[in-house]
Parts: sequence; structure tokens; C-alpha cells
Amino acid sequence: MTKQGIDIVFGIGMSMNSVGVASTLGLKTKFISCDHTNSIVDIDTKVKKVQRYVGAKFADKIITLTQEDRRNYIKNMVFLRKKLITSIIGKKIVFPM
Repeated sequence: MTKQGIDIVFGIGMSMNSVGVASTLGLKTKFISCDHTNSIVDIDTKVKKVQRYVGAKFADKIITLTQEDRRNYIKNMVFLRKKLITSIIGKKIVFPM
């Protein structure tokens, strides 16, 4: 990824967390996990639970859908308290050219 000039990889959804983390190992490329599921609803499979954990543990940043999802991440995953977790509701997102 570094040869192609890729600085950031976005993983959209839990299933992309493992792929995104693995693709950035050992590189300066940052991985941002975008969890587009409701954190209040129980995840129905162990695989999805592992995928959410991997994304949360190894992502450089996490984007949640709502402030309530953000609070649930911080409450349920103690190791995340030092990470910036952001909700995109009401935010202007700018992508530099």
C-alpha cells in the first residue's frame, strides 16, 4: 500500500475489520474502522463479535453511527478509552485532494 501512496484504509462494516487490519500490518498506512451497526443490539454470531473486537483493538480510529454507539464502545471495551472514537452525526467530513 505504501508503494501506491495509500495513507488510510477504511473498513466499512465489521466484516472488513480483519481484512483492513491485516492489510496494514507493518505499514505506516492507518486503518479506520467504520462500524455501521448498532452497538446496542447484540451481535448474533461469535464471528461478528470477534470482527468487532479486532477492529476496535487494532484500528487507529473508530467511527460510529451515533453518540450512543460511541458511549457503548467506550463502556464495553475498556481498552478503547484512550482512543478517539467519533460519531459522524452532524459532522462535516472533508477529503483532501
